Amino acid sequence: MKHSDEAMIDLLHRNCPFDCEAWQLALKLIGWELLPLDIEGRLAGVIMVRDSQIHIAMEPEYRKRCWHKLGNEIRQLFAELIEKFGNVKTVSKNNRNFLERLGFCEVELGHDGTVYYTMEKFRYA
Repeated sequence: MKHSDEAMIDLLHRNCPFDCEAWQLALKLIGWELLPLDIEGRLAGVIMVRDSQIHIAMEPEYRKRCWHKLGNEIRQLFAELIEKFGNVKTVSKNNRNFLERLGFCEVELGHDGTVYYTMEKFRYA
């Protein structure tokens, strides 16, 4: 199913800790590729990709089912990014266990508690 950029930006705005209005977020996303994550025909999440950086935002009701329903799509994307760039990078404040299970390693701690991660080899969680 095709989802509009506006719908994906709205989902990102509701489910990510951006301290801005939706229209400001749209400007920040220039240069990022937005990939919809569909579950049962509904926009359940969005993957943001720019070079080797990846961020995933999910609607709360789909977070626990995300890996089961979308695991193959996400695995394929990670594999493609690692093949192309040699690694995948992300940031998080509260997903450490999940990211480490996938194979991300902590590389830096930001002053605000944000943890920067990188992955060079994907593990199948």
